[in-house]
Amino acid sequence: MSETLNFRIDRWNGVIIDMSKQSLKNQVFVDKLKESIAQWTTEGKRGLWVTAKTEHSALIPSLIELGFDFHHAQPGYLCLTKWLPVDIPSHIPGYASHYVGVAGFVVNSNNELLVIREKYQGLKNNTIAVWKLPGGLADAGEEIGATAVREVKEETGVESEYICIIAFRHMHNFRHGCSDLYYACLMKPLSSEINACPQEIEECKWMDIEEYSQLNDISEVNKFFVQRYKEIISTNTGITLSKVLSFDKQATHSVYGIGKV
Repeated sequence: MSETLNFRIDRWNGVIIDMSKQSLKNQVFVDKLKESIAQWTTEGKRGLWVTAKTEHSALIPSLIELGFDFHHAQPGYLCLTKWLPVDIPSHIPGYASHYVGVAGFVVNSNNELLVIREKYQGLKNNTIAVWKLPGGLADAGEEIGATAVREVKEETGVESEYICIIAFRHMHNFRHGCSDLYYACLMKPLSSEINACPQEIEECKWMDIEEYSQLNDISEVNKFFVQRYKEIISTNTGITLSKVLSFDKQATHSVYGIGKV
């Protein structure tokens, strides 16, 4: 019995092919795939998706010859796609379009804000790095509040608790053509001793929030965050997290809306 191509059909009538699940030798795989493409086209299949790990890189030129194109890459694997219908424009969605950054807006009982100066920020222009909020990129699958807690701890050594989102900034053409969402999260400090990360942080301290807002070199976005923080304190309302059941009732989603803090 001849070996067959291992694949599955997705809910959009597309074909998913995982190279790591194939038992065929390289040339046999290419020949089988070429035959299958002709059959799938006749059957009305739509998008083809092939994921190739590093060890399958020798097959990539053959996939390109079959009409596949690069979709996205991550360390260890590459995804290629091919759209089959000739009378319908491609509906294959692009890869992720946004980065998600999260900052911790940590204010203590003395109305002092936890701020940092990054070690390498001023090197390019030989300037002193500006005071900013501790924060960084969210990891895949990480909640916004959890990112804030982690980043504050990693950069400053301060333990903190997530309360709500103060505001967020949406910026385009951020990095590699992607946009960026930057969330400022109001945090309650659970400790006060600073132990700054020696690899990333030049200086870290608690600064009076009014003093911080009057600095000439902080960003207008951070000044806006300070103003929104004051409004949250005066109204006891912010962007809060609720857990809402998914459509199939099998999981919960994180949903954010205006609520009491």
